[in-house]
Amino acid sequence: MRSKDFKKWEFLGEFMTKELPGLEQHDHSCTDFFKLGNKHMMLLISHSWGARYYLGEWKDNQFTPEFHTKMSWTNNYRGIPIYWAPKTLLTPDGRRVVITNIQVNLGNTLWSCAFSLPWELSLPDDGIVRIKPVRELECLRYNEIAENNITVKNGEDYRLKEISGDTLELNVTIKPTEATAYGVKVFCDKDNQNGMEIFYSADKQTISIGDGNEAEKPYGSSQPYGVAPFELNAGEDLNLRIFIDKALVEVFINERQAVVQSQLHKPEDVGICLYSRGGDIKADVTSWKMAAANQW
Repeated sequence: MRSKDFKKWEFLGEFMTKELPGLEQHDHSCTDFFKLGNKHMMLLISHSWGARYYLGEWKDNQFTPEFHTKMSWTNNYRGIPIYWAPKTLLTPDGRRVVITNIQVNLGNTLWSCAFSLPWELSLPDDGIVRIKPVRELECLRYNEIAENNITVKNGEDYRLKEISGDTLELNVTIKPTEATAYGVKVFCDKDNQNGMEIFYSADKQTISIGDGNEAEKPYGSSQPYGVAPFELNAGEDLNLRIFIDKALVEVFINERQAVVQSQLHKPEDVGICLYSRGGDIKADVTSWKMAAANQW
């Protein structure tokens, strides 16, 4: 419907011309609708999946969806989608920015929430949505440290020598490799155990994040993996931008995917490891401590 004065309304018809196959049973809540690139995006939540979106064409006052995927790929320790009810704004320079509430595991309540980082969405000509943290977050950086030309042998964990912590931004670049699964583990204890794993599976073409140990831990329940589809192009580096804010971790993968997870850990368990299975990897890592956003 539309109105010029919010008193008299004209009925225009059904908003969507169709539903995509397999999505008929999912509800549409907290809908946000906007132009992105040469398409329109309908960003919303369903109570079973959390955040998801459609891309399609807006014509003659109707939306025809052409593509759909989740934006929420992980659940919290109670099985509730972590990335929950996103809303967007348009910045003065024309960027589409999304922010949401995240269900954080604080161990003592079902509804522990925090705001996500602001994510910038864009849609270039290749039709693949880009997701990246807004550039304004760079003003929180201080104490830059780099560890470059790292070689991680097959089947080994490599603990970073100078970089550790749980209020960090990490930029990890892993060169093309024959390894089948590789990535980063944060919140490691002194024995490189009990961390949160962020890894790429070349065989399954997925990015996974979570606690791989199924045993119950004294500091927080074990987390199921969040698994998101992601495929590297031939010869492409794997780039992980990882933001760690105490228990909360947000990861941006080559600007084409993003995953979120939370995990409680002991204050001293702040080691960071690289690891590889099925082959060696070579990596460069840069880190910054992150100042509190309210200082700026």
